Amino acid sequence: MWCDNLTTAWLDEDLSGQDEEAYYVAQSIECQWDLHWYEFYSHEQLMKMDLSKLELPSDWFKRWAAELAEK
Repeated sequence: MWCDNLTTAWLDEDLSGQDEEAYYVAQSIECQWDLHWYEFYSHEQLMKMDLSKLELPSDWFKRWAAELAEK
C-alpha cells in the first residue's frame, strides 16, 4: 500500500536522482504485487482473502534495495 501511496503522491512531481529511482522501484513493487498474486489466485479469491497475510518473496526486496543503493 505504501508503494501505491508514494507513486500517487509523486505522480506529477519533477523528481531527480534518488527520488526518481525510489519512484520507479515503488512502481515496480506495486505492479509486481498485482501480477504475482493473480498468477496463483482468481480475482474472486483475492477479494475474499486477507491481503495482509500475503508476502512477496524476500529476495525481490533485496534486489529492489540493491537497485536503490546503486544510485
